[in-house]
Amino acid sequence: QIRQKIMKRLREDQHISSNPAHVEQSLSLTQIKSQRFRTENHPIESFHVENAKKGEEEEKEEENLDHFRNLFDQIVRKRESEPQNVESVVSILIEILMGWPMMNMEMTLKWVNLIRSLIRTEQNNEVKVLMIRVLGRAALGPGVDPFTILEDFINQLEVKSRKIVAQVLKTLLQIGSGKEILHDRIVKLAFKLLEDKDLAICIESLKIISRFSSVNKTKGRFKSTVEQTLSRFVDHSDSRVRKIALNRLSFLFSRGFSLSLSTYEKASKALRDDDSDVRLEAVKLIWNFTFISAEENVVSNKSNIRLCDDAFTKLSNAASDPSVAVRTLSCGLLGSI
Repeated sequence: QIRQKIMKRLREDQHISSNPAHVEQSLSLTQIKSQRFRTENHPIESFHVENAKKGEEEEKEEENLDHFRNLFDQIVRKRESEPQNVESVVSILIEILMGWPMMNMEMTLKWVNLIRSLIRTEQNNEVKVLMIRVLGRAALGPGVDPFTILEDFINQLEVKSRKIVAQVLKTLLQIGSGKEILHDRIVKLAFKLLEDKDLAICIESLKIISRFSSVNKTKGRFKSTVEQTLSRFVDHSDSRVRKIALNRLSFLFSRGFSLSLSTYEKASKALRDDDSDVRLEAVKLIWNFTFISAEENVVSNKSNIRLCDDAFTKLSNAASDPSVAVRTLSCGLLGSI
């Protein structure tokens, strides 16, 4: 029956075109359809096809594991025989980061133990930064104890290199997204590093505090501490920090925090900031206040008015801002107040 269907289809195609290339193409299409017909209507053939696919996938997975085993041996040899050869180690670590999802649990744990032992004695900062990234990726995997990796990161916070400290905080931000059990400890570390002179460390600390401070636990004193901390950095001397502080205050709204009117006043002052990115974040924060504190009274021109009316006036003024981005955003948000 299949053969008859093929011949019938070929005869039909030959009537359409006498071109040999067209006939050959029609034949290949018909063969493909007939193969699909056989596999769909014959369970035994379908079973063999699925088994073949599984076998190919398992073979490919085994090849990947062999590749990572070879990389494992290479990095061990190179750190022992050529401690000054940084480029080769960096290339191996980058390859590990790119192919990490292909490892099984056994290989992952093997790499974690190796990197943890190497990172304690590593002197090159570039290599150490990549090792921190690898450990951060591993901490999210099954079978890996995130607390042991967290302890390694805490030890790295004592080093003099601010680049390494900033990378540790970036990695902790990634780990915390998948490991809620670490949030409290990560937030405490961020509070300790807030006053660091390095801007990258300060910015990453602000991100961690706004992201992982628990909404349920932040009542009373601690809740006001989180808000006051972020509000304090709205007055920072560097515009990049001011921008992140305003952005993180807006992020608190999305997490269910209710902010005080003193923060609204700070956002209002930020509309006169010299940096357009800071003014843009101030517009967003003021707009967020209109959703929860619309009926609150604020002082404007020595008179009490509703916050939503005051916010409408401020965004109307921002619609004539020198920055195109600020003007566009202000005009777009005015209609929703």
